[in-house]
Amino acid sequence: MLFLSEEKGCADSGFLSLLAGYLRLELHGVRVSRISVAQAGALGLSTLPAFVTEEGKALFSSAGIAEKLLDSAGLGFFAGADSREAAALGRFFAYPREFEGKTPALLEQLNSELEGRFFLAGNSIRLADLFAFVLVAQAVFAAAPKERARLSNLERWFSHVQSMDGVRQNLKEAGVPLVPKLDLRQID
Repeated sequence: MLFLSEEKGCADSGFLSLLAGYLRLELHGVRVSRISVAQAGALGLSTLPAFVTEEGKALFSSAGIAEKLLDSAGLGFFAGADSREAAALGRFFAYPREFEGKTPALLEQLNSELEGRFFLAGNSIRLADLFAFVLVAQAVFAAAPKERARLSNLERWFSHVQSMDGVRQNLKEAGVPLVPKLDLRQID
């Protein structure tokens, strides 16, 4: 059972909610429940998000939960098809600590990472893309059109990921805003 925070704006819960919806993990027996912090405490969970295995073991890190969800659904490849992609995933999971309070630097870093690439860690969407997508969604939503145009690699990637089947349908449940398509006529 995957327990997510019912509060909107929790990036970890948003990411795991988007992951569960995108991969249709309910078809693999994964149940998702949004609960309050008080409810989590009553269940003996020290923090949210949390994943409780059938054996009663609780996992609390987003990376550990994501890995367990993918493994239990037989979708381990989604974390990375090879060691290079898996290493990239680890790097992206470190971004919230590395760029805490430095959103412009994070956007610049991702823009640079995406130069000449469609996805962050492979030739198709991977876990790193969904994680980074949720991580920067609020900032992209709030960015002025001129700034979004300047970060052209990030804008292209973000627009593509947002429009993908399985992502767009799960944005609301994940607490991620739908970012309007950039209209270049809005730029002075």
